[in-house]
Amino acid sequence: MTEVFSSIIANIISEYAKKIVEKASQGKRITAPELMVLIMSEMDRRLTTQIKELDDRLTTQIKELDRRLTTQIQELDKRLTSQIEALRREFDGKFKGLEDRMKGFEDRIKGLEDRFKGLENRMRGFEDRFKGLEDRFKGLEDRFKALELRVDGLEKRIEDLKFYMDQYHRETMDRIRRIEEKLGIT
Repeated sequence: MTEVFSSIIANIISEYAKKIVEKASQGKRITAPELMVLIMSEMDRRLTTQIKELDDRLTTQIKELDRRLTTQIQELDKRLTSQIEALRREFDGKFKGLEDRMKGFEDRIKGLEDRFKGLENRMRGFEDRFKGLEDRFKGLEDRFKALELRVDGLEKRIEDLKFYMDQYHRETMDRIRRIEEKLGIT
């Protein structure tokens, strides 16, 4: 809003200054306030020219600064992009190495799991064999007990036989003695 008023006032002063210059060129006398308006108009023109020159220089400097900053930003962007790419390649290499190591660990774990499963299967086989051996041993124990019982029975029968044989032997010897006595052989 201030710029609009300033522009309107500047136009009014400029128009008034033109009239004063016309008046002076016709040889008429200029009053002190009119002289002040002319001085102010000239000062405004000079200030406007200086401001325009300053604005042009600033615009040129800003454009140059913008160009230099753009160039520096582009160079910085290139360097950063290059460094980022180098870091990305480095990290990709490291990640690839880590992935390979992880794959190796996974393979080793799988191998260990397979070995563990194999050992479990072998253990089950041993357990089954041991169970079979236990069953066979139990069978052998049962057979051994049966044999012991048979042996005990045989020993009892042998003892009974011995007893009967001893008794038979005694009876036979008694008979032989009686026969010898009857025959007078004794």
